[in-house]
Amino acid sequence: MPNAQKVCTIIGKEKLFKVNLIPANPVQEFGVEPPDRRDISVFKDYLSKHGLHVTERKSRGEDIEAACGQLRLRYEKI
Repeated sequence: MPNAQKVCTIIGKEKLFKVNLIPANPVQEFGVEPPDRRDISVFKDYLSKHGLHVTERKSRGEDIEAACGQLRLRYEKI
């Protein structure tokens, strides 16, 4: 779980942070696909077990290609 370990290391012992997990949106041009539910759960559990306050959020706007990464990409193409 290298990425979760990095998050814990960066935040350190100061647990004054809230970590919002928002699955990546599919962006074909970047080769990005959302993680599966199991991977999200494992990542979230790791962070929680290491004392971080973690919230899992739903991604919104994918249906109109306006979710994070998608909207930016649309305007950079112009």
